Amino acid sequence: MPKKITAVLIVSGVVILIALIGCSGTMGMGGMGMMGKMMGNGMMGMHNAAPNVNVTPVPATQAIDREIKLIARNSKFEPTRIDVKKNETIRFVIVNEDAFAHNFVSQDGGIAYTLLPANATQSVVWVASERGTFTAWCTLHAGMQIQINVE
Repeated sequence: MPKKITAVLIVSGVVILIALIGCSGTMGMGGMGMMGKMMGNGMMGMHNAAPNVNVTPVPATQAIDREIKLIARNSKFEPTRIDVKKNETIRFVIVNEDAFAHNFVSQDGGIAYTLLPANATQSVVWVASERGTFTAWCTLHAGMQIQINVE
């Protein structure tokens, strides 16, 4: 094969290869590579897994009115119901006694999504700004919820 044709074929092959790589996107788990397509969006720790919530900002200097300890054990929260007063600033101290992760969130109550690593303790500060009954839950384990009544 003449040298000119060989050079054109090599250059064309390199250009096609670069174009294919550029169009394939990232190959990581959360990208559009094969594993990202197979595993879906929002599952298995992918991006966009956390629900959108309206968070009530709490200044660093704001006093905590009450601390409430929650236990995550056997894919359940204990206690299953708590009562708080309107405008109370609550610090939830959540102890995950399970050997696997949970999370804690209340979209209707405005409690920000918080990951609860296995065998760890996390704190969440929340202001009970509206009266009503709200549900906080673990989005990873069906039925793992706590009812929060704001009086």
